[in-house]
Amino acid sequence: MRQYITETMTITLPSTNENIRVVMQRLGYNEHHDRNATEPSFAMRLSGARFPRFHGYIEERPDGWALKLHLDMQESKAYGSRHGGEYEGELVEREAARIQEAVAQYGRHATH
Repeated sequence: MRQYITETMTITLPSTNENIRVVMQRLGYNEHHDRNATEPSFAMRLSGARFPRFHGYIEERPDGWALKLHLDMQESKAYGSRHGGEYEGELVEREAARIQEAVAQYGRHATH
């Protein structure tokens, strides 16, 4: 099985004919508008509340996209500073594995 996860929890999403927004929606993520970010970002809530949520920034690469994934447990208290997101741990690893499997399944269906 091809590995899409690197040690920094950056997940490679291979190039497809679909818009990255459609790909992320298929993965359960909605576009998240962050006026301080320079890259598009997407979030997926774990419940009906705003937090906790998985949050990822998308970076376009020659071979596809890179999703830099983390878990936001709560909103930042200090405006403009880095939040206390979790970039590793069991929940982030499980979500990365879920995305990896979904991308692999999607790739198999797209080729048939």
